[in-house]
Amino acid sequence: MHKMVFIYTVTQRNGKQHKVLLDDDSPAIGKTISYSNSHGYFVIRHQNKLMLLHRFLMPHAKEDEIVDHKDQNRCNQQLHNLRLADKRRNGWNMAKRKSNTTGSIGVYRKKKGSPFFAKIKDANGKQVQLGSFQTIKEAEICYDMACHNIRGEFAVLNNPDNIFKNRLSII
Repeated sequence: MHKMVFIYTVTQRNGKQHKVLLDDDSPAIGKTISYSNSHGYFVIRHQNKLMLLHRFLMPHAKEDEIVDHKDQNRCNQQLHNLRLADKRRNGWNMAKRKSNTTGSIGVYRKKKGSPFFAKIKDANGKQVQLGSFQTIKEAEICYDMACHNIRGEFAVLNNPDNIFKNRLSII
């Protein structure tokens, strides 16, 4: 049976509104959901305690486990978008840094006109240089392949729709 999406509007004190997506059978429906300004997460009052909404929706999560939003969208509180992660894997599921100068994850240039370089942290957190490339696209493909191999479902890719096509095009 296909679940319907319930859209819940949450208004911050400054008047900004957020559309929170919930499953139609979510235990949060009918409860008051608030916006936590300090970290951008939503909270819910349960048994006279405030708790993070995504943790409320996954009550089986252990204290040392993190509830991760697969699509990095804190408004998407549907169960299919939530998963358990350890701190390292949760860190892998992050958007591009604001200081990014190439617009690509894992790709950098030492100076304008120089080749593009790709790098990644391996499963143990050690920095690995993947190589130098004439085009940004080649560097992205290399990063995406390494990221997909190392991080699996937690990989955040430059070109997620083309990972397997790209693999074939450079062989």
